[in-house]
Amino acid sequence: MKSIYQQYLDNNHITRYQVAKKGHVYQSTLQTVANSKGGTDTISGKILKATGKALGKEPWTVFKELLELEQQNTHQHS
Repeated sequence: MKSIYQQYLDNNHITRYQVAKKGHVYQSTLQTVANSKGGTDTISGKILKATGKALGKEPWTVFKELLELEQQNTHQHS
């Protein structure tokens, strides 16, 4: 099963490479987050800012959308 972060990127039609380029973070950092099973608990402010920059969204909007996605997944699997 994909991580919340990877699902979020897929839903927004953007790659980790694009986030790394536009958000000025290492691809390896994004790889770690994308492979994490810790959900939103493992996503730092730096990642939220980079993702927001790449998507043209505010970091708190990205976090809110990630939380909503996480909530949906929790309800689907319970």
